[in-house]
Amino acid sequence: MIDLLRKNGPFRKANLHSHTTKTDGRMTAVEVKGWYKDHGYEIVAFTDHSLYSAYPELKDEQFLPVAGVETDFCSYDPDFPQKKTVSCHINFWQEFPESPLAIYVPETHEYNVDHINAYIKAMKKNGFYCCLNHPGWSMMPGNDIEHIDGLDAIEVYNHGAEWNNNCGNGNIEYAKYLNSGHRAWALAADDNHAGIGGKDIDLTHDDDTLGGWIEISMPALTSKNFFEAFRNGSFYATQGPKIYDYYIDKDRDTIVVRCSPVKNISIKGSHVGLAAHMNSNRNDITFAEFPLAGIRKTNPYFRLEIWTADMKRAFSQPYYFE
Repeated sequence: MIDLLRKNGPFRKANLHSHTTKTDGRMTAVEVKGWYKDHGYEIVAFTDHSLYSAYPELKDEQFLPVAGVETDFCSYDPDFPQKKTVSCHINFWQEFPESPLAIYVPETHEYNVDHINAYIKAMKKNGFYCCLNHPGWSMMPGNDIEHIDGLDAIEVYNHGAEWNNNCGNGNIEYAKYLNSGHRAWALAADDNHAGIGGKDIDLTHDDDTLGGWIEISMPALTSKNFFEAFRNGSFYATQGPKIYDYYIDKDRDTIVVRCSPVKNISIKGSHVGLAAHMNSNRNDITFAEFPLAGIRKTNPYFRLEIWTADMKRAFSQPYYFE
């Protein structure tokens, strides 16, 4: 059996894209921690715009803060400088924020693929991991995404972009990136900016929280375990559906999936069309088994997507036939 979830402990809920009052968020870091912890999250990355932040004082036995920053590279219409015409936003997370080598390099914001690649290389040299954010919102032109090197992940779903602009879906851009020869993990995140009101921490009407996250499998809640699990791809991205089991049965040469009730279980390969699938008109599917031989013949890799009748989705990490 090959465990395609790469499980190594319980699954823990994580939001790796969040903002605070230090930039354009409306919750302090303490309030962000409290809100997410109260809703079952154990891990939050703090990724304020162009402001690298670490909050070691927020760590406790049930909560792990991840140091981070959201960088942006933008071009502007010279006639309307307040309007961004093209942009690229990338989150960076730091495994060792206490290290003297963990230096955030302030970005110049210039939108140029060669410049972006050089910046990624410099930040990764300083120990950062990176994720391309909300590609559906950014509207990067042409094939620019396919020429960005060094990405560790891409947001296949960004809840803030979906909630506010109906453009949080990034799975097509992710598929193109994989098909261009790159490898990167699939990630879902909130990108939350919403505020709180009153002592009961009721969110305002523009609630952009709790809509996209990863379930990451790791033993004890430590930074070391988190980044090891991230490197190994021991997580899946979700808007709600759960993947309980996902593995290759080597004896039967099949892919086996067990999940929470959904209307569609799909295996996707090098095309966004279906390499194999099981579907229904309601959420009554919790198990599927697909022959692997045909998928192996026509695809260098495959990955799992499941979704419910109201289009809540979950995404596995790709598995490559070496």
